[in-house]
Amino acid sequence: MKKQQQKLQQAALDTLPHWRNSDVLAVTLTMKQNVLIDYYWHRLDRIKAEKNLRHFINLVSRKTFKSAHRRKHVTIQIIPSLQRAPLTRRLHYHALILVPSVIDPDTFKQHIRESWKQTYFGDDQIDIQDAYDVTGFASYMTRDPRDPNIDWLNLHIADA
Repeated sequence: MKKQQQKLQQAALDTLPHWRNSDVLAVTLTMKQNVLIDYYWHRLDRIKAEKNLRHFINLVSRKTFKSAHRRKHVTIQIIPSLQRAPLTRRLHYHALILVPSVIDPDTFKQHIRESWKQTYFGDDQIDIQDAYDVTGFASYMTRDPRDPNIDWLNLHIADA
């Protein structure tokens, strides 16, 4: 059983691109678990979390690429992993995000912070670090071998 779990984890890692460490950010995005929208409480679930991240990706892409995002469908490159904290059971995202060459990394980090706070479920706790070990962080993101938790719907990788 252990070997099969390791094979599943390795298969998930093999699908990820091999980015240079200097251009990648390791990001942790926390989410509010309940939100009041139009006098109605919305409880966060996996579907709402995925939709919230999709909105975030569109916001960041719009700020970064301006009209090219709309006209040419250019978007940020991101590998998201939706996870649930073991003790509190709170949903949150870990993501590897490639810094686009058209923007300064510090400005891009600011776009990430601003855009996450504009989403419905975006919480204030955002951790953005330069990914010095992309493979290590990817292993951390897929640490549950039975369910690597990669959000395949919001995965954006440029064609090679």
